[in-house]
Formats: sequence, C-alpha cells, structure tokens
Amino acid sequence: MRLPPPPDAGAIGFARRPLHRQKFPLIGARPSLTKPSSTLEPSSFDPPAMGAAMFRKLASLFRRPAPAGPPETIRRFAGADQPIDSAAHWTGDALRIESNGPATVRLYEIGVSGAEQCLLVYRARMRGENVVKAAYLEMWCRLPGRGEFFSRGLNQPVTGTIGWALCETPFYLKRGQRPDLIKLNLAMEGAGVVWLSDIELLKTPLSG
Repeated sequence: MRLPPPPDAGAIGFARRPLHRQKFPLIGARPSLTKPSSTLEPSSFDPPAMGAAMFRKLASLFRRPAPAGPPETIRRFAGADQPIDSAAHWTGDALRIESNGPATVRLYEIGVSGAEQCLLVYRARMRGENVVKAAYLEMWCRLPGRGEFFSRGLNQPVTGTIGWALCETPFYLKRGQRPDLIKLNLAMEGAGVVWLSDIELLKTPLSG
C-alpha cells in the first residue's frame, strides 16, 4: 500500500494541511491481442485465461504484506491520560465525546521512533447515542519532510444509538517510511455523543 490510507479508508482532506491521496501502482499499457497472420493460431485469443492472468496480477499488486511477528502495544490510554480537546473527558473507564455538529475531536498525539515496515492500528471500543450521520476513528501520521497522511475507519462507523463495538483503522508503513508523530482523533459528521474505551495504538511488523 502506498500512503496515506489503506484501500478501505476515506479520502476527505482538510484545508489547513496538504492533502495526500493514495496512489496505486501503474499496471502499464495493455498488451496487444493480435499476432502476425503467419503465427496466429485459434487458441491464441483466450479471454478466460487472459482474465485470470490479469486478476492474478492485480491481486499481487494489492496483496497485504504478511505479519512478521505479533502485535506490540505502542500506547494504551486510560483515565489518567487527559485528551487534547475539551469536548472529550473521561467518565469512569470510558472517554465521553459530545458534539453539536460536524467536528474533528483531537484526542491524543504520540511521538514515535523506529516505526517502519509495519502495520499501525488505532483501535477502540465505541458506542453512540443519537449520533447524526456517522462517527469514526481517524489517525494521522506525520512523516518528516513529506507531510501528514491519514487513515479513517469509514467502514466501521458508529451511527444513531448503538451498543459497544470494537472499531479500528489501520495504516501501512513501508521500509523507509518513519513517522515521528501519530495523531489520534474522533471524526463526527454530525451531532451526538460517543463513548470510547480500551483505546490503544498497536504496531505489527511486516515481512519485506
């Protein structure tokens, strides 16, 4: 994967910083399906076989790297860890966030070093009350000299009133891609109340 988000992440940008979208590898020019008449054979044009070959090539381009070890916890958050945004505060074992409209609620920023060739995962249990549209986890990675890139859990939103569910958003880092700062947010597309618990940032090493 290329930065910023994985294939299932969103692509909504912010005006206050440069927007970096995911770029997929260029497959290349389509090969010719014809041969000189002297070498053309009835079996030369085989659409099913060609389709299968193209599928295998696409699958190899977008295949996720295999884990090279177990997940490691970079940071786990609890009541002693005060969030950045005043819209969020701890109530017992859960972080309560309330918004009157669309908002990006800044929760935590973590300085990191030595994170490359790995999968970062921002994970939390979430529940919602009268959430308009959707609320989801959002993670930003700052790469020195390159800018900031994001991943959003658009495929695991909290909507309406719903009980506890485990949600996460991943970020793939290749060799040489070393963030120095990770930002953990909650994005809300409308008004509502969201609770977060068991908030953590994980790192899983990946094979080369």
